[in-house]
Amino acid sequence: MSTLDISIVIPCLNEVGTIGKTLSALVCELNNADLQYEIIVVDNGSTDGSDLVAKDHGVDFIQTDAYPVAAVRNLGVKKSQGAVLVFLDADIVVQDGWGQHLGHVYKRLMEDDNLITGSHPQVPDDIRPALYCWYKSLSEDTRDTHMGTGHMIVSRATFEKVGRFDESLVTNEDFYFCIEAKKIGVAVVSNPDMKVFHLGYPNNYSDFLKREIWHGLGDCNTIGRLLRSRVVWFGVAFIVFGLLAITSLFFSPTLFSISVFAFLLLPAGFNIIKFGYGGLREFTYRSLVACVYLFSRGLAIPIYILNTNKRLHRGHKQAQSGQSGEKV
Repeated sequence: MSTLDISIVIPCLNEVGTIGKTLSALVCELNNADLQYEIIVVDNGSTDGSDLVAKDHGVDFIQTDAYPVAAVRNLGVKKSQGAVLVFLDADIVVQDGWGQHLGHVYKRLMEDDNLITGSHPQVPDDIRPALYCWYKSLSEDTRDTHMGTGHMIVSRATFEKVGRFDESLVTNEDFYFCIEAKKIGVAVVSNPDMKVFHLGYPNNYSDFLKREIWHGLGDCNTIGRLLRSRVVWFGVAFIVFGLLAITSLFFSPTLFSISVFAFLLLPAGFNIIKFGYGGLREFTYRSLVACVYLFSRGLAIPIYILNTNKRLHRGHKQAQSGQSGEKV
């Protein structure tokens, strides 16, 4: 039986630049809410002093080598006592009034717990213009396809009913958690009144590429998920037409023209499907970012295969070593 109203679970890995801001704002807002709460920071290997900052804020601190982040979040839930679970990332800063709205959400979840809520994080103003347009469109997305664990709120009863986060996933555990929740009649509804800022958005294309490859790995976990992921296949098609354009340049002008047309059409079409038009400036910026996005998501497949082969090879070598030891 839950002994507290709210448990906030925050995974952390080398977030010394943001976790202090996250915790300070969170404590301030929670103290304005008439709720019994706990804050649990689950650190899985920080080497930059994040652990010291967290401990200085007096939170419940757990050190673990759990992997992936789904396992880190699940461990935090296991150690928690609240009737309602709030998942935050260590680079998310709650804004004024968040605690008051949390009180309303708590009451609603106690009356009807078939709900997952939270909000899409807002974007700091110092992000580069093209990336800012991309992130801002994400934050304003009203489709409620899923609620990210950067800021997700769910009752403990619903969390356990859905079955926790899938620890076989490298990432995207929030997306697939919401899919499973919808299958059993749980609604996913964003609450835009609960404003939070994401301080950890990549502000250059190199970091954006790495981030989206990492997200793409979550879609490669099983054949079924891979086949259902439209983003992955948009990305694969984008890479294939790009390669066709390069190779056909030397022997087939017709194929080159078709490939270039498809190469340019894919990010523009994906942009329209995902965000709509929104004006020439926003459309142009987002289409440019979509090129990097689709390239990274398509690249996730060969990277996942290579990583899997490396793990299998390493396991085979370890098995051989173990067998040799037994013979001796």
